[in-house]
This record gives sequence, structure tokens and C-alpha cells, in this order.
Amino acid sequence: MVTAGTITFLLIAFISFLVYEILFYVYFSLSFATIGKKLGKDNLILAWIPIANIIFLLQCANRPWWWIFLLLIPFVNIVCGIIIWMDVAKNMNQPAWLGILTIIPVVQIFLPGYIAVVPKDKKDTNHPAPFIVLAVSLFFLFLAIGCGIGGAVGLGIKSVQTLQESPLRNSVSTPSSFMETEEEFLPNTEIENTHPNGDVEFW
Repeated sequence: MVTAGTITFLLIAFISFLVYEILFYVYFSLSFATIGKKLGKDNLILAWIPIANIIFLLQCANRPWWWIFLLLIPFVNIVCGIIIWMDVAKNMNQPAWLGILTIIPVVQIFLPGYIAVVPKDKKDTNHPAPFIVLAVSLFFLFLAIGCGIGGAVGLGIKSVQTLQESPLRNSVSTPSSFMETEEEFLPNTEIENTHPNGDVEFW
């Protein structure tokens, strides 16, 4: 039986994961909007709209909008992603090789924030500390949520296994077991009849 504690734990894990997704989305949207603002792009609101934010990023990289379809193709999307971020980095007066970092797990989380906050020119005085702190916080939050979800799944599996191995469950007789029990106690159809003279007759 799934206990109330298990349900509560799963609920907390789900809410934590949802909060993480929201913070993660805000981080990337804010990074895209900051990059677009420094590049003088219009319609910064697109950075906050799903799918439209990818088109906005393509604009920041000076790539056509139809590249979004290339991002749907396995393996091709990896190459296109590298090219897009290389173009964005160059447009932000940063080394183009930064785009290659998008294929490195964890590092790819920090890359948009880093490109967004590093000064584009001498007039740009934005400090990277807020983005870096937010990226680090999101990373550790991701680890915490991952551990929580893993623990919740493990607890759920353990509960199911415990229920299946429960002696009470095994002791509950199935209809077939009742039939077998009745057969054991059914009297023999051959009933003994003893005559007064001592002879035994079966009928």
C-alpha cells in the first residue's frame, strides 16, 4: 500500500521540479533578452515566448528563421547549435570558440548567462555576478531535485516490492485455492453402510 508519506514526498518532488523549470526558463529568457538588447534587436518580448525565443536567438546570430527546422533534426541540431552560439559570441565581441562549449554538459548552462553579461564594449558596464550566481544556484537546485526525484522513485519501487512480498497478501486465498480446499474436505462419494451382520457395503 502506498502510504501518505510516499504521496507527500512525490508531491514535494513534483513541485520542486516545477519551480526548477520556471527558474531555468527565466534564466535563459533573461539571457536571450540581454543579448538582444546589447545587439540592438527589437521585440525583446520574443525572448520570453516559447519557440519564438529560438527565432529571436537566430536573429541575434544573424541566421534565417528557418534554421529552427534544422534544430529538429538529430545530430544536425548539435552542429547548428554550435554555429548559432559561435555567431552570437562573435556579434558580442567575444571569442567564437565559446560556441563549442554548448556540447559540454553543465557548461552549456552557464554559457548564455556568461555571453549576456560580459561587457560588449567599453560602454557596457554590466557585471556578470548576478547571472553567475543565478546559474550556480540553478545548477545545485537541479542536483537537489534530481536526487529528490530519484529518491522518490526508489521509495515508490520499494513500497511496491514490499506490498508484493507482504505475508498478508500471500495469505489471502484466491478462488482457485478455495476450490482446492473444498476438494480436500469433500466426503467420499462412496458412503460406507454397515449391515447388522457386520458386512460392509459401499453405495
